[in-house]
Amino acid sequence: RLLAAFAEEGRISNRGGYYAAVEFTPALTAKQREFFDSLVAVDACRPFVPVPFDDVASEVRKAQLPGTRKAFDTLLARGVLIKVGDFLYRGSQIAQIQARVEQFLLRAGKMTASEFRDLLGTSRKYAVPLLEWLDARGITLRSGDYRMLRKRGT
Repeated sequence: RLLAAFAEEGRISNRGGYYAAVEFTPALTAKQREFFDSLVAVDACRPFVPVPFDDVASEVRKAQLPGTRKAFDTLLARGVLIKVGDFLYRGSQIAQIQARVEQFLLRAGKMTASEFRDLLGTSRKYAVPLLEWLDARGITLRSGDYRMLRKRGT
């Protein structure tokens, strides 16, 4: 309770259930970075295909590398890794997806799920959870079979 009170006062920070000094920025060791880069690799030929979240979580649990579980929690809490449905994306992938969606919708005004799938060059298996994620984050708004950009402030 004392840590929670300090966090509420702003004396320390609470990031994903871990307490730290306010100015502290967590950083991965070189081995941790290599571990996560290999687990959540981006295929240059298919840059918007994620990896199964459960597979990554399983490898994290089995890892003998010290601090791996905390590092995974921190990467998720900071948005470096983002869980979308049953899949895991890098934050950079999500940023690129969001930029493509915004550009498309500014130009076309509305988009179907199949247009979204084609825009990313991915399958419906990945497109539908991404669309739902974008809706839930207030980036897009679903109206029937179409998605539109959500107006800011609504």
